[in-house]
Amino acid sequence: VLLLAGAAFAQTELTGEWTASLEKNDKINLNFKRLSDKGSKNSMGHSLDFAELQGLTREQAMSGGAVKFSLVREAGRVDCEGSFQNGNGSGTFRFTGSQSFVQSMKARGFDFEKSSSSRDDEREVEHRLFAATLLNVTTALADDLLSAGLGKLDTGDLFKAAIFKVDSKFMREMKESGFPNMGMEELV
Repeated sequence: VLLLAGAAFAQTELTGEWTASLEKNDKINLNFKRLSDKGSKNSMGHSLDFAELQGLTREQAMSGGAVKFSLVREAGRVDCEGSFQNGNGSGTFRFTGSQSFVQSMKARGFDFEKSSSSRDDEREVEHRLFAATLLNVTTALADDLLSAGLGKLDTGDLFKAAIFKVDSKFMREMKESGFPNMGMEELV
C-alpha cells in the first residue's frame, strides 16, 4: 500500500523480470522489465561491475546454473533470482525501496513522493526509487549538487546528474575551460 498526501511512504515492492549478458569489459548488462499498474511495459537496462552485485561473480555467469544476487544501494534493494547459461541469464526480481532514503532526500528538498507528471500511477514513488537505485542516485550526489550553487533543483535534476555524470567537479572543469555560469540543463 502506498500512502501519499502528507502521510509516510509505506515500503512496498515492485516485481518483474530480468535478463543479463556479459560484456567484454568485465561488466554485466542487466535489463529489468516490469508492468505498470495500467499494464504498460517499463524497461531499464544498466551496465554494472560485478563488484556492485552481492552474490554473483563473472565465473558464476559463465559456468551457468541457478543464481541469487542483489543490487543494494541507498535508494533501495533489487533481489534477483534465476539462472545463467553461457554468459546470458534471466529470471525474476523484487525491488524494495528505502524509506530512509525518501526521508533523507525530502530533508534536502528532493521530494520523491511528489508526483512529477499527470500519469496518475499509484506506484510512481516506487518506480522513481527503482530508477534511483539502478542509476545510483545518492544523498551524496544531492549534497554535492546543492553545494554547487545551481539554484532550485528537483528530483528530475538528480536523475539527469546521475545519468550524465554531472557533479561539482564536472562543473568546475567546465568553468575552467571557459564555460562559466552554466545551469543544470546546459551542463547536461
